Amino acid sequence: MSGGLWFSGDTAVAWTCRELIKGRTISHADEIAEVGAWRLGAIIHVLRTRYKWPITTERRGVERIAYYRLGRSEEPLKLPKSAREGDAANAAKDTASKQTAAKGKQGGSHAEG
Repeated sequence: MSGGLWFSGDTAVAWTCRELIKGRTISHADEIAEVGAWRLGAIIHVLRTRYKWPITTERRGVERIAYYRLGRSEEPLKLPKSAREGDAANAAKDTASKQTAAKGKQGGSHAEG
């Protein structure tokens, strides 16, 4: 067991966070192929409940395979311990910077009366 009650390897958690933050839609098959892990549904559940990530699920095909995508968040994302360094953390910082810049553009363009 890695990372407390995760029951998923730190690499799989970091991969999931990084790919979602990058804007990718991911499935269990992607996780198996890219990191050899088998617990994407459990990772998604923890990210939604413990870390309050706005992840959406789309079921595709007759098999109703789950595809996960990160929705928009007004607040910065809280990262699990295993994703606080490396590519996932860098992607989160880039996303936060873009959100801050976008908010600045929205708020500064109107004349006050």
